[in-house]
Amino acid sequence: MMSSATSTNTLTFRPWHLFTLAGLLAATVGVVAVQPGDPAALILLVAAIFAGAAVGFGVYRTIWPLVD
Repeated sequence: MMSSATSTNTLTFRPWHLFTLAGLLAATVGVVAVQPGDPAALILLVAAIFAGAAVGFGVYRTIWPLVD
């Protein structure tokens, strides 16, 4: 049996959730706005948007220890 001090709370909102949601929202807006006809263009557009979200999360992880 685990004590409450060692158990993890799985219902918390973590920073990577924010960047994932922002990437999903931006990808949706990008696909609707651009409406690419070629599937390769669609995949590259979504991949580029998620790469931007990953870079944003990396910057967050890099800067957060400096301000904490």
